[in-house]
Amino acid sequence: VKFVFWNEITNTFRKITIGDSAYNRITVGPGVWFGFTGLSSPTNLIASFTDIIHDSNEVDRREISDINFLW
Repeated sequence: VKFVFWNEITNTFRKITIGDSAYNRITVGPGVWFGFTGLSSPTNLIASFTDIIHDSNEVDRREISDINFLW
């Protein structure tokens, strides 16, 4: 799975790729947008661990076209 992180303030990108041979714990700080795409077929697996309940009212979403990154 390829993760891409975009810092809107500095307009910089960071990429992390995880998989069977590259496990990683990823922490996303405030003010950082992120997206991810699967690289394996037919299955990709990620797990999210948090100690707070998800609140859809706290989520900001953007269209992929809003971020100038070539996937």
